[in-house]
Amino acid sequence: MRPGDAVFQGQEGLPTWAVTLIRELGRGGKEASPHLLTPLAALDEVMATARSVAGGRSQIREADRLSLGKDVSASLKSLGPAVQKVSGAVLRAFQSDDLRRLPQLLADVDGARRARSSAKALIAELLLPRTSRAAWDDVVQAFETATPFETCTVRVAELREISARRGQSWDAVEGRLVGLLSDRLLYVAQAGAVDVEVANENLNDPAGLSLERRIELCRAVVSDAPVEEHSIVWMIYGNAALRMPFLRTGPVQFFNGDLPLTAIRDGCPALNTPDFERPAELEHPMAETFFDELPERPFVFARVDVDSRHVADVRRFARDLVSGLVEIAHRDAAWLLLRARPSSPQASGGVRSASAIPDRFSIGTIRGTTARASSSKSSSVALSSGWWPVMSGLRLH
Repeated sequence: MRPGDAVFQGQEGLPTWAVTLIRELGRGGKEASPHLLTPLAALDEVMATARSVAGGRSQIREADRLSLGKDVSASLKSLGPAVQKVSGAVLRAFQSDDLRRLPQLLADVDGARRARSSAKALIAELLLPRTSRAAWDDVVQAFETATPFETCTVRVAELREISARRGQSWDAVEGRLVGLLSDRLLYVAQAGAVDVEVANENLNDPAGLSLERRIELCRAVVSDAPVEEHSIVWMIYGNAALRMPFLRTGPVQFFNGDLPLTAIRDGCPALNTPDFERPAELEHPMAETFFDELPERPFVFARVDVDSRHVADVRRFARDLVSGLVEIAHRDAAWLLLRARPSSPQASGGVRSASAIPDRFSIGTIRGTTARASSSKSSSVALSSGWWPVMSGLRLH
């Protein structure tokens, strides 16, 4: 379950705009128009094009240069007022000079070198901590003042892009923002705003902070220096089983669902192998809350260790990695990634029949079993072409 999908006591009494903000942070601005480039993506296009021209590798058609100029202009105009203010002279100089002449600059080597240098300077300005704080201010302002929803999603997308390019994991940033806005004691204590001992019994209790104070703490989160660390993502595959209790493939550990989580956490004879890496994150006081609604067996846990220093979307990377392993094992596998949200029984359509599933796969002894879409318990767990990040954003220090 993503942080923005849950409802905690601290969200009670929040204004509608704040509740909507919490939900949209969980979506990461992905509902923003695909036709509008985010500012850093647009500047990356300038950098790539200018590098190609300056290196003598290609000549860009005038129509393409004009189109690129319009795209970059639109993306920079989408920046919120706070970001435009803190970016100040660098942004205005680029817009009034280099951007206005971009089609001409990209027509020759010397002009391309200038365009690349100017774009690089603006990118550096947009990645400063003060710009991250301003981007957060713009997000809050957009939701609080009932700005059109499209603009709100663009603001969130811009904040996400800046955070990721600064080396922060958006999954971690989003989790902390939602936790603070929801007034959850665990996150408020981690931010140093209260001096309370946090235990499993009270970690989701409201800390009692005002909304203004929560927003202030969020400003610090988005401007934190990125920490070089690994992220751990857990997923659950339904309609799946291993022929052995444990299987490891690179950074992915598979555990059969009949292994108790306590055995996975502490180790057991079935896991007595050099390939087993004890999941220290399961000792986190919040860990068990992510495993409180396990699906009906058979299912398989997948634990993925991701170097989040170089990955913007940790969940997506983990999902694609594990799905790729299963696909490589056998393209007719009936394993299903499960969502956290309930769905109608119709969501279980498209399950492959068991007759197409071999007993042994090429990457290990993994086997599929028949789906249980007809049982009431399985239909309440979304057997759909989605994925269920049971736990992510917990850090190993």
